Amino acid sequence: TEIWPNLLRESFRRGIPTLLLSGRLSAKAFSRYARWRPFFRRVLGCFTFFGMQSTEDAVRLQGLGADEKKIAVVGSLKFAAGPTEEQLETLSAARDPDRYLLVAGSTHRGEEEILLEALALSRARFPSLSMVIAPRHPERFDDVEKLLRSSPFDFQRRRGIEPDRYFEKDILLLDTVGELREFFAAADIAFVGGSLVDAGGHNVLEPARLQKPVLFGPYMSNFARIAGEMKQGGGAIEVHGAADLADRLIELLNDAGARLRMGKLASQFAGAHQEAFTRNLVLAQRYL
Repeated sequence: TEIWPNLLRESFRRGIPTLLLSGRLSAKAFSRYARWRPFFRRVLGCFTFFGMQSTEDAVRLQGLGADEKKIAVVGSLKFAAGPTEEQLETLSAARDPDRYLLVAGSTHRGEEEILLEALALSRARFPSLSMVIAPRHPERFDDVEKLLRSSPFDFQRRRGIEPDRYFEKDILLLDTVGELREFFAAADIAFVGGSLVDAGGHNVLEPARLQKPVLFGPYMSNFARIAGEMKQGGGAIEVHGAADLADRLIELLNDAGARLRMGKLASQFAGAHQEAFTRNLVLAQRYL
């Protein structure tokens, strides 16, 4: 707990600029940190400037004791990254075009059970629907495999098999790191995990950039503004539980036009925020 304050104080003493870029402070984190406001006021006083993702983040940071004059809203750097065409084409070419694919990324404990139930319900209407499950934490790969073994679905793990075999089974367990983006590119529909259980949710922009309709649960506190705006703009749908998730999947799989429109709206939303990278860069250059 003393390492970061000490580093900040040393940078402050030497006159080295210390910036926070693409900063985020959730309401849940703020309520926790507020009990230690005097401590955080001292730590925040060592920063040169804060570039926050949203007005809400900026207000919360100020509430912890940051100087209002040192805070600006510059957006999220998560809008900036994008995959290459070569990366996207490999998995898309490996897909069976006659089968639908749901990719569930960054799932958490307790969420895979909900997804399996939703898959079973959806397959009553679309038997060809398959799923990729990508647990958020690598240490859970084996636990998720045990869960899949007790399910009625055929599955395989990604590691050790070639791309032309990825989609042979009902479920592919993505037990590698760094490949989720490519699997999102191959999907018909994307689900963003950490949101059907109270884990704060994850980045909805990755599948959005790839023109995929995005589904997520009600627990998106870590990305509340982005998720809310995307949902309001028609690029995402919030689901509540297995039955609701299955209903939304069936509706989208039954309407290719709706999937296409929703994916385009998601992509337009992500693209409209690309200037966040420029704002963060300009702020950094000011102190280089």
